[in-house]
Amino acid sequence: MAFNQERFDRLIQKLEVFAKKQPHLYKLHVAFLATLGYAYIFLVLAVTLTLLVGIIFGILNAQSISKLSLTGLLFCVTLAFVLVRSLWVSFPPPTGLPLQPNDVPNLYSLINEISSKLKAPQFHHILLTNDFNAAVVQIPGLGLLGWQQNYLIVGLPLMLALPPEQFRAVLAHELGHLSGNHSRFSGWIYRQRETWYRILKGLQQSGHDLSLLIFQLFLIWYIPFFNAYSFVLARMDEYEADRCAVDLMGEQNIAKTLISFQVKSRFLERYFWSSIYKQIQTDIEPPKMTYMDMKQALSQRLHQEIISTYLSEALSAKTNNADTHPCLTDRLKALGYIADIQQELAIFAPIEISAAQEFLGDKLESFIDSFSQD
Repeated sequence: MAFNQERFDRLIQKLEVFAKKQPHLYKLHVAFLATLGYAYIFLVLAVTLTLLVGIIFGILNAQSISKLSLTGLLFCVTLAFVLVRSLWVSFPPPTGLPLQPNDVPNLYSLINEISSKLKAPQFHHILLTNDFNAAVVQIPGLGLLGWQQNYLIVGLPLMLALPPEQFRAVLAHELGHLSGNHSRFSGWIYRQRETWYRILKGLQQSGHDLSLLIFQLFLIWYIPFFNAYSFVLARMDEYEADRCAVDLMGEQNIAKTLISFQVKSRFLERYFWSSIYKQIQTDIEPPKMTYMDMKQALSQRLHQEIISTYLSEALSAKTNNADTHPCLTDRLKALGYIADIQQELAIFAPIEISAAQEFLGDKLESFIDSFSQD
């Protein structure tokens, strides 16, 4: 039976009920599936090495070397190489402007403070990007075997759009994904999801038809099935990361941050960037002060009609299986917060000091110039 979207959705629905009723047993099932993938690879590797040793032993004890023995030897060596190589799947590191402690001490101080409170691991790299987002990314140096490098990615537009307390809330949520109070198990499962896709892609590009056949039959079944099981875990992790943030920042602050994020992301995409693209259509020269203009636009109070429109849209969105992130209404409901459009207008007062000003300090202007030039 093909693993189509309809089957995926039905399985997700069943697993969400199962995970809610018996969370520990559900996680045990996810761990078993993750281990099954390892077991299959090491089983094939063990069989391959056994055959390889047997062929070598046969060649050493034979009077003459047959063409069949050489063919078998070459195949086993090739397959063993492909198997071992698959365990070291490469993950391209995220890109962005590296931030150093000496350049942005306030930001590093904030990250260290939150990391300490949440018992989260230290970050090896902190990158500034042009995305309206913040994220934690773990890049395993040894593929399935782990040994990850931790990256924290923060978007300059996000820092320009939020006051310091709301940016703290965003970081508390992101670091909650790696929190000791949370679970490193979820990070491991997430890396497995990415790794299996890369293994299948690598095998398809290897050109070894037989080794591809040995794995493809298993992976075509395994990857969608494992993805469905781990999908529910990833969504549970979003709620858990919100709870970690609430422990540090309080329910009201987290709820208002979620609301502000949704409205201002829509404002940037549909209003600010739309006006930039229109300007490009008529002006001969490219705009040179884009991020300075963004700083100015985001520091002001948004028009009430814009707030009402974007917030109504965000609150009416429904959670679906295209994304592990729950919708805004579901996240607020989990916090016990009821949003009221008129009441939330106060969230969008003019920003006197943005998170970018507070935590990037004297380097902010050079970052703005650099991103504008790009």
